[in-house]
Amino acid sequence: MQSRRWLAKVGLIVKVGLLAVMVVATVVAGVPVAAQDEKPAAGEIGVRADEIRVAVVADVENPLSPGQFQSQVDAMRAYAEYVNDNGGIAGRDLVIDFIDSRLNPDEARNATITACAEDLAMVGTAVVFMNNVDDMVGCVDSKGSPTGVPDINTFSQELAHQCSPVSYSVSPPQLDCATKDDATKTYRTSLGQVRYYVSQHKDLHGICVGPSDLKSTEITGRVHCEAVRELGIPTDGEGFFGVSARAPQSALTPIIVAAKADDVTYLYSLAGYQQVISLRKEAKLQGLDSVEVWDCSRSCYSDEFLEGGGADVEDQYSFLNTLPLDETKQNKALRTYVKYVGKDKADAFGETGWAAGVLFHQVIDEIVDADGINGITRARILEELSKTQDFDAGGLLATTNVGKRMPSDCYNLQQVQDGTFVRVHPKKPGTFDCNPKNVATVKLAD
Repeated sequence: MQSRRWLAKVGLIVKVGLLAVMVVATVVAGVPVAAQDEKPAAGEIGVRADEIRVAVVADVENPLSPGQFQSQVDAMRAYAEYVNDNGGIAGRDLVIDFIDSRLNPDEARNATITACAEDLAMVGTAVVFMNNVDDMVGCVDSKGSPTGVPDINTFSQELAHQCSPVSYSVSPPQLDCATKDDATKTYRTSLGQVRYYVSQHKDLHGICVGPSDLKSTEITGRVHCEAVRELGIPTDGEGFFGVSARAPQSALTPIIVAAKADDVTYLYSLAGYQQVISLRKEAKLQGLDSVEVWDCSRSCYSDEFLEGGGADVEDQYSFLNTLPLDETKQNKALRTYVKYVGKDKADAFGETGWAAGVLFHQVIDEIVDADGINGITRARILEELSKTQDFDAGGLLATTNVGKRMPSDCYNLQQVQDGTFVRVHPKKPGTFDCNPKNVATVKLAD
């Protein structure tokens, strides 16, 4: 009797073992058997037997803001190194082609032409003056069809770029592109930190400052200012003050004088960190001491801001859609990014560049799972991007609906305390405050 039972158990184990072997044989690392039998071959533009090439188009070398988006380039190069250290992508190496758009519209357009001819996709794109996307959208694939070259970007400013049908962003733009041709457009912007300020301070009121060099940048500033009001902080006087990104500190004097006259308690700046430093220094010079909340985006979250501002930027807030860099113990994706890019090059903008690489990799894996390692095409990339909803790059990024181009309703808030950034909300490391109420909808006439 015991022998029969033992044999029965052995038979069951063998059957289970064979089933496990069959499952493993059927799917290895998420790749179907057919894909396992395939050998990588050249196919779509940018796809070769031994490598997949993607372009990183970014504004770097230029006289106005040298090194503008260098961190996105560094992040994508680091991501390719990480991928290749861990088996590659679709059986191939990932190769990065950096194309400098140089903060110039002509260079930006030429960059898309080059990427169209040589690369599978544009990944980590960060361009201010992408005001013509005809060559990106009309780019032909390996079969001669005008599929377009997929663009996974981290920053888009011009309306044409924001609403390009082949562009998907890990930091989606404000504009609801369904209204792009309307006289009054709809914008959605994530400013959840304003709700936090209102909960912590009574009767806040103030002004917003933003760049006015382009119509698109000024609109961004005005939308943010309207959203601040929508979320509970009324603005004084003009509300929004536009100023050139190239303006010296002296040009900020009228803004600070107006703020002092109204005893503002809230001052939000959408400008680059250098101008925020100038704003804080001018405030000190003019004796503006009524401000309880100095608000800034991720542009202020950097060592350069702390070093350049010193004691003058104490108490400055900075809201992020990525995890702060000192929380590598809480998140593996962040830890990997910092390891591969290096602590001295890591910043919040670079995190979004890494996230763009993760999104590209995720899409390619989905295509390989369904179609095999030689099923990668630009059309399939665009198809998968359009279906991507709850993307968070392994928790490094605030959860974002990439496919529907919706801004995230998640953020975390940092504040300068004793010369360093400290998480103030939510308190728990490695987390975000996520709430649909963090996104404000604004309608603005042209």
